[in-house]
Amino acid sequence: MCLSYILKKPLRFQLTEPVRYVNFMEIILLSAVQKAEVTSPENDWCRIRTQEKNQKQEEDKADLLFFVVLTKFDLYLRFSNVEDIVNSGSRPIPFTKGAKMRERNYSTLSYLLRVHDQIRPQYAFHATDETGWKEWHKGLRTKLSELLGGFPEEKCPLDAEILGRTEEEDYVREKLVFESEPGVSVPAYLLLPKDLPKGRKSPALLCLHGHGRGKDDAAGIARDDLDRQRFIRPLNYDYAHQFACKGYITLAPDSRCFGERAQDDMSCSWAFTSGLLLGKIMVGMRVWDAMRAVDYLLSRPEVDPERIGCVGLSWGGTHTIYTSALDDRIKVAVVSGYFSSFKDTLIDRGECPCQYVPNILKYADLPDIVALIAPRPLLIENGTRDPLYTLEVVKEEYKKLERVYEVLGVPERVDIDIFEGGHQFSGRKAFDWFDRWL
Repeated sequence: MCLSYILKKPLRFQLTEPVRYVNFMEIILLSAVQKAEVTSPENDWCRIRTQEKNQKQEEDKADLLFFVVLTKFDLYLRFSNVEDIVNSGSRPIPFTKGAKMRERNYSTLSYLLRVHDQIRPQYAFHATDETGWKEWHKGLRTKLSELLGGFPEEKCPLDAEILGRTEEEDYVREKLVFESEPGVSVPAYLLLPKDLPKGRKSPALLCLHGHGRGKDDAAGIARDDLDRQRFIRPLNYDYAHQFACKGYITLAPDSRCFGERAQDDMSCSWAFTSGLLLGKIMVGMRVWDAMRAVDYLLSRPEVDPERIGCVGLSWGGTHTIYTSALDDRIKVAVVSGYFSSFKDTLIDRGECPCQYVPNILKYADLPDIVALIAPRPLLIENGTRDPLYTLEVVKEEYKKLERVYEVLGVPERVDIDIFEGGHQFSGRKAFDWFDRWL
């Protein structure tokens, strides 16, 4: 069989310059003939037929030879540039065994870290006096509202309704619901201490839960001791209950996708990605609900409008940061289990998408967002064994907060509780903090 027969076989690719491939194919074919142990008495590669073989045997060998040739040619194409082969004439492109490939980087994380290192947030805090702080504060707060997807221009009626009351040892727990937007209902628990002073308004706390069962965790509701051990005790999660036992009116609403608001099984991830298509950011939607929760507290005759605080763990800490940063009606804040840099908490390690605000690092890092709370009193809680944050980074980023409060002349209004523990609410300083400032 000769080369012209082989080239009649269908190929997976088209030879744009077939004549220039002839010598290259000859070389490959010679190698294939040798490997197939097909010999020719005249040592001529164009004849593989022998007198002893019949036509059927010769066709079988031709098919075998064609397969070997194409396999060999395919290997050359795998390890060589096709254009180089075409331009090489009769010289094959050798594949050097053991040749070292240039250094490559397949890591998406390292790429994102390089992008992060090149970013210089527009509203990183650099003010040295109160005038500079005012300009920075106004600019970042406006930009943050924009990044969160904006808020409704008008507030709809709360249309609040009390659905039931439960007597506890130290307080009465009201089950209620209000509207944050038309057609958006927010269920919540209001805990009213039994020893509230008559004829005098009392301080109130908005208690924002993290991931888990929603408002039931913050309010300390469990079916039995097993549920309490499983859901509440590991994180010391029932801070709405604990503060109510100390005389504070506490409101614990369900965030979107949690508790009763998870009835359609829409998870944080699903809601976050769906919202992106509509220009709705999960953080922003939840912050609006929290602002309307403050509206509800102000509608209660028992609440002192000048003494409203906010506290939250984990996602509740995130929720507390953004709500307090944008709503001056919150006079004191305690952020538990959510403070570091965005790189440390959201890039170096993965987190629930509901924690993310698109493009935010172009404008501010997390300490800058938290600093919007200044000059109002702020306490940060972080456990030494919290796996979601790097303790050394937390301490370094906290210095940025201290600087903001120093510029404003109120360094005593910011503090940090670094306690021995994991991802949990501490309370070691929090109770005294609210007592002092509310």
